[in-house]
Amino acid sequence: MNFHNRRNFIPAALALATFVASPYSSAQTHQPTITAAPGTLVRWSAPGTLHCSMRAHIWPALQGVCYYPIDLLTRTETITIARWGTGPKHLARISVEPNDYGTEEITLPDIPRPTPRQKT
Repeated sequence: MNFHNRRNFIPAALALATFVASPYSSAQTHQPTITAAPGTLVRWSAPGTLHCSMRAHIWPALQGVCYYPIDLLTRTETITIARWGTGPKHLARISVEPNDYGTEEITLPDIPRPTPRQKT
């Protein structure tokens, strides 16, 4: 199976990780693993792909491509993903790596709030 990882960060802290499966794969005994940071989008494409799944959710592929969003609040874990269509079902794993985006505390001034009217 041909498997590679590409990640490009853009201002919205979104990355694109790509892995491509060979259309000549038979029954899969080894699940390839890719690492991805929270807030990334994993893209997996192969000719003939019709369906995608992750975490008990199934959706149609977009022109033979499956997209797997990794929520920004996802903690370190391994997620099993799948794609299938005209050939056998293929499985892979996404290893979500720790990523500390940091936080900044701010103090807001008092915000005026309207006073509700009383019914008379």
